[in-house]
Amino acid sequence: MKDVKVDYDYLTELVEQLLNQVHEDKDEEAKETQEKFNQFANGLDDCNYATKIMNAAVAIIKGHFPPAGFDFKYLVKLSDSEHIMQQANNVSFDRMFLDLRVKWGIMDIITMLMRELFSRHRYGLQDSDDTGQIRDLSLK
Repeated sequence: MKDVKVDYDYLTELVEQLLNQVHEDKDEEAKETQEKFNQFANGLDDCNYATKIMNAAVAIIKGHFPPAGFDFKYLVKLSDSEHIMQQANNVSFDRMFLDLRVKWGIMDIITMLMRELFSRHRYGLQDSDDTGQIRDLSLK
């Protein structure tokens, strides 16, 4: 097994470029930067990390990251990209799970379950979780 040094400075530069290009609606440049992400990821021995990099780029390109309310100052200048990569990768997974729940109709089941759990609630009373079901659901 050979050791391959990951050029984190280059990765950070790509993250900065992509965030700024998407923010500025520079779609063509963003696609070129995404291709650089893919080339970078394909050169890695660690397939899991490569997938994380590509997922993060997709989340940024699609506008899923940064999420609403995320405090970013543009033009983005990062000292490190690892935290951003992890958050963007998480957003990518969350979005994938949401799409799956919608595709399989699970959203409707969850909505019906929540409606049932809250249907017995009376305004102004703290009676929403008398049986502990909501607490149990939130802990899962």
